[in-house]
Amino acid sequence: MRIYAGIVAAVVISISCSWTPAFSQSVSRDDPDSSFVRALRLQRAGELDGAKKELSILLRRFPDYHDARAHYALLLAWEKRYPEAILHFDSVLFVQPSHVEARFGKAQTLAWTGRYRHSVDILLALIEEYPHVPRFLSEAGHVYLRGGAPRKALEYYEKAYIWIPNDRDIMRDLARVHRTLGNKDLALYWYRKLLAASPGDDEARAEVLRLTYEADHEIQLSTSYESFTTEGIRQHTIVQAEYFYALNANWKPFLHYSRVSKFSEHENRFGGGFYSIITSSLSAFTQVIVSPNAAVVPKVDGTAELNGGIFRSVEIIAGYRLLQFDFVNVNILMPGLTWYLDDQIWITARGYFGLLPHQATSSTGTITFTFRPTLLTTMRIGGFSGNEILRATTIGELSAIRSAGGFLGIKSRLDPHFSLDVQYLYTNRNSPSHSHLMTATVSILF
Repeated sequence: MRIYAGIVAAVVISISCSWTPAFSQSVSRDDPDSSFVRALRLQRAGELDGAKKELSILLRRFPDYHDARAHYALLLAWEKRYPEAILHFDSVLFVQPSHVEARFGKAQTLAWTGRYRHSVDILLALIEEYPHVPRFLSEAGHVYLRGGAPRKALEYYEKAYIWIPNDRDIMRDLARVHRTLGNKDLALYWYRKLLAASPGDDEARAEVLRLTYEADHEIQLSTSYESFTTEGIRQHTIVQAEYFYALNANWKPFLHYSRVSKFSEHENRFGGGFYSIITSSLSAFTQVIVSPNAAVVPKVDGTAELNGGIFRSVEIIAGYRLLQFDFVNVNILMPGLTWYLDDQIWITARGYFGLLPHQATSSTGTITFTFRPTLLTTMRIGGFSGNEILRATTIGELSAIRSAGGFLGIKSRLDPHFSLDVQYLYTNRNSPSHSHLMTATVSILF
C-alpha cells in the first residue's frame, strides 16, 4: 500500500507541476493589475498609442476598473479629445465621487478647454482635503495663471514650493509668474536659482541674460555722415536723439528729435511713435515725424507696420509710409517677409513701392541677412536696388534717382547700460554722385 500511495503522490505532484505554468500565465493574462502596470510602462517609454490600446482592452474586460479608466481619459485629453475624456472622468466620478485621479484629471482637462472657473473649483476642493499635496497646489497656480489671475497663481506656487523646495518645475513656475507680474528682480532670482539647480536649462540661461540686460528707459543718440565721391558736393549729416519708455511688456512709446543738414539747409524734425506686441505672433510699429520748415524734407513722415508670424519660421511684414510735401502726398507700400533659419540666422526681403501723383511708380527692393553669434551681438549684411525711396527726402530724389548698393552693420550690448550700433552703407547712384554713409548709434539704458 505504501508503494501505491507513493506512486499516487508522485503522479499528483507531476500533474500539479505541469499545470502551474499554464495557470500562472492565465492569471497574468487575465489579471487587470498586470495590464494596468503594462500600460503605465508603455506610457513612460513614450509609447502612448500602445498604452491607450492596452487600457482599452483592459476596460472592455473590466469596465469597473476606475484607476485604468481615469488614466485612459487622461491619455485622451493629451490627444485633445476633450469631450471623450470628460465622459470617461464623469463615468468614474458617478460611481466613485471621491476618486482623486479622476477629479484631478478632469480639472486639468477643463483648464485645457478654457473652463478655468470649474477647473479651479475642483482643485480647491482637492486642496482642502489634501492640503499638503504639491501637485494640486501647483496645478491651481497653472489654472489661475492661464485664467488671468497671476497674483493668485503666485500664492499657490509659493505654497507648493514650501513642500518641495528643490523642485525645478516649481522654480520655473515662480520665475514665470514673477515675470508676468513685472517683478523683474524676483523673476531673475528664481531663474538664477533654477539655473543653479539645472545648469543646462535653456530657458533659465536665456531669461537670466535677458532680464539682466532689460531696461525700462532707453536713450538713443546717433549721428550719420554721408560723403560723396564727386568733388564739390557737401556732405550730408543727421544728428538724432530718441527716448523710449517701456510702459509694460507690450507697449513701448518713444519721442524723436533729429536735425538734418542737406544741400546747405538745416531742418529740425520732431515726432514720436510706439512699438507694441498685440499677440504672441503679431506686433506693430507706428511713427509720425513733422518738420516745421520742410525745405529739404517732408512736412509729415508717417509710418505704420504690422509683423505677423504665419508659420513657425516665417513672418510677414505689412508696412505703409506717407510722405507729405507742400502740395503732394506720396504713398509707399512696404511688404516684406522674414525667414528664420534658426534662432541665430534669419533673412528679410522687402519691397518698397512709391505711388507718386502723375508719375510712374517708384520701387526698390532690399534683402538683409542677419546673424546673431551671441545673445548680445547682432550682425547684418545686405543690399538694395531701385529708386531712391529708402533715404530720399525730396520729390526729385524719389522720382528721378536710381540707386543700388550694400550695407554692413553690427550691434552689440557692451554692458547692462550701454550698447553700440555701427553701420556702413555704399550707394551707387545715376545722379548726382556715389556716396559712403557711416552711422553710429549709442544707446543708454536704465
